[in-house]
Amino acid sequence: LPKGFRSGEVDITVVLNPRSRQFTITGHDVVNKLDEENGNNVASYTIRNDGSISLDGRQKFKLDQTFNKYVTDQELHLQDLMYHPQFILGQAQVISEKGSWGTDLAEFKLKRK
Repeated sequence: LPKGFRSGEVDITVVLNPRSRQFTITGHDVVNKLDEENGNNVASYTIRNDGSISLDGRQKFKLDQTFNKYVTDQELHLQDLMYHPQFILGQAQVISEKGSWGTDLAEFKLKRK
């Protein structure tokens, strides 16, 4: 994941609920945490025939300001998500909402537990 998550190894969990079509992402490292308040970490999703995952209307997930007082408007942006029964592939980047700050785009692979 992006260098903005300091360790590069981040404890991230993604839950795909096929009944509600909800994509829920949670995770943190020692510096940053995804904001889980008020559904900030939830999106509707669709898995297309080619395996790509479309997050309907939301590809950005806010970082938690109470976990890290230096977080102002930073968000985790996900793109190019691909579904496989054993893993999810994609790219991630932490960017400020205003566009004044960001990390390099990084590829990731989340394995099924």
